[in-house]
Amino acid sequence: MLKANNAAIQDFQSKQIENLLSEEKENGGYNNWYNQLKPFREYIIKRYIKFDLLRKSFRSKIVNLPSGDIIDGHIISYLSPMDFKRIGWNGKRLYPYEHLKIISEFFKQHNTRFIYAALPNKACIYPSIICDNFTPPPIRNNSPQWRKYIKNVIEAGIETIDMYPVFMEHKNDNNLFSKEHHISTFGAKIAGKAISDYIKQTTIGINNNFNLLCEPALIYSSDYGNPEILSEECDKIYLMNGMRKVNYWNQETNSSKIAIFGDCNLQSYSSHGAGIGANLAYFLRYPVYNAGRILLFGFEAGPLCLEDIMKLCNYDVIIYTAFASAPFVRSASIHLSRPKLEYKWQHFKLY
Repeated sequence: MLKANNAAIQDFQSKQIENLLSEEKENGGYNNWYNQLKPFREYIIKRYIKFDLLRKSFRSKIVNLPSGDIIDGHIISYLSPMDFKRIGWNGKRLYPYEHLKIISEFFKQHNTRFIYAALPNKACIYPSIICDNFTPPPIRNNSPQWRKYIKNVIEAGIETIDMYPVFMEHKNDNNLFSKEHHISTFGAKIAGKAISDYIKQTTIGINNNFNLLCEPALIYSSDYGNPEILSEECDKIYLMNGMRKVNYWNQETNSSKIAIFGDCNLQSYSSHGAGIGANLAYFLRYPVYNAGRILLFGFEAGPLCLEDIMKLCNYDVIIYTAFASAPFVRSASIHLSRPKLEYKWQHFKLY
């Protein structure tokens, strides 16, 4: 059984809180930070939001930029209020971090350690993609609502890996995002290594003898365009099957005590052996079960299923990786020029 190193966990989380408090202070507090970004949000509405006459609401539109980047529904995340509640599990209206707390406590009762790996949005790392000179100095981040959310999550006692500083550190190494909204193969590598480093630092009992190969390769791009063109460079992770190299995805995981699930970022490049899960297994030298796309904040068409959650309780450690903005994006529409949340998904009770 894998055991948590509680002292190491507390030290890591405390350092993250210190960084978030310093960031908040530098920007004059979250409310001041948010208010200074009003021109930025107005620009987003003007440039990337369209009016749906039939529904009498504003919706994001697909915009192809000269850079080749594609703006889609995730642009709405920058229009989120500073604080909001949503209805979810047990039919309660709660803040998003309170929902994660419920999930975290549920897994804890089943002796499963829950780790939240929170990914930043693309334009948080590369703001000029959507808007040049988007903020007055010294503000460097266009989403104070999601920085505050991460702070609330950690303060609620949820084991968290804040990926924003990690991505900022590596933003100039390679493009960490695809032309769409999700991470690139390089972003998957950075995320996988960051999660691996954290687990190594905070976990006792991992048998690190699972050997995988990592080699540079070209893969079919996951972005829009000609799918027949090998256009994306990556480091592919392979498992040796005799003399044959096989893309690593979910092989040799029957005895694994670690699983990962999440949003489209986890799905991206998984079949190529270049996703977050494969990179995590490679750097950790331990087989990691990829449970696939399970959205804790989901659509009505794909609600969270208790059966999916219970299956994850078979593992000692589970990692949930998703955009920090998921609680809003998965339930948001812009109605009459103001953000309004819709609550139309199926509820279920954890207790």
